[in-house]
Amino acid sequence: MSCTTTAKFITAIAHKVHSQKRYPTRLDYINVTSHIVDKYLFLKSPVGLGHEHIVEMLRNRFKRFRRKRATTSSVKNEETPPKKTKPLVAKVTRIPSAPPGEDQQSYQRHLKLLQDLYRKKTANVDSVSQLMERTFALRRASVMTDPQPLATILMEHPFLRSVDQLIIEYGRVLEDQHLHLKQPEVWMSKWCSRITSLARKESHRQSVRCVLEVYDLSESDNNGAELASEAALLLLATLGAKKSSASDVVQIVKGHDDISQEAKKTQKFPLVLATDSVPREYFLVAEKMTVGKIPQAMQLPSALLAAYYVFNMSYPDSLNQFYLLLECCLIGNCSQRLSTTTKSLFTTLSHM
Repeated sequence: MSCTTTAKFITAIAHKVHSQKRYPTRLDYINVTSHIVDKYLFLKSPVGLGHEHIVEMLRNRFKRFRRKRATTSSVKNEETPPKKTKPLVAKVTRIPSAPPGEDQQSYQRHLKLLQDLYRKKTANVDSVSQLMERTFALRRASVMTDPQPLATILMEHPFLRSVDQLIIEYGRVLEDQHLHLKQPEVWMSKWCSRITSLARKESHRQSVRCVLEVYDLSESDNNGAELASEAALLLLATLGAKKSSASDVVQIVKGHDDISQEAKKTQKFPLVLATDSVPREYFLVAEKMTVGKIPQAMQLPSALLAAYYVFNMSYPDSLNQFYLLLECCLIGNCSQRLSTTTKSLFTTLSHM
């Protein structure tokens, strides 16, 4: 059964259960899934009783379905019409097909193996990459059809805590197996210098001048590649739409601070925490928790975009134009949602 068909199948069951009982017990779930695997033997897992994976899928889908019903009901009961919200930023919504021979049973086996390898902390990188590749289709289907808190996703797929693996996953989403190598290189060789040069021309703006002075870039590139990448990212946010704030992209923290505690102070959307130590250390955080350490400064833009794409998050309104501009630079995907100001900024950078 394909991942798309599986998602529809689980949804249909959730609807049926909801029509009979809004708050089923775990025993109810077990009874339902036992009947399912008895009738459809190919769904039975060789591990345990054979239906635990379906129980979890059904419970997760049912909770989401119930929340959706509750939200719809509350909106209908309001006397005033709900506030209109802007449409979410379009990401890659295609759900890939699972590799030949892969199904829910093999997927669960691979997941358990990956979790065991992560706990051992001595996993072979090639073996991990192969397993991540084999499980990508069903993992993507799960993220797209059954949204979960980030903590739950990382618990089930712990290797997404590795920013290197996260960026490779981002490449899978965009169907570009070399993205993890290309994007950081393009960022450093093409965009960093252009952004810095344009910022010097815009140094009459206080916010731009402040970033240039902090990174000692007012007259020349006096810093190494590490700070050049960080500064260019902040300058791009500062040069962009008026709503964007550089501190919502990269925040500087004390080198001796507890990163997990600092992450709890942030907004829910992805951003980078950079230590003021030498050498710099970078951490990707989202939903007030640390995702993982970013190995190289040149990976900063890719790591941020990867978090949004892999975890299927929407850009916050205040950073919408900044990330659409970053997509133009690194993916070559210039959205129609670009404002006139952002289009002009990208055109200027492209012709430098």
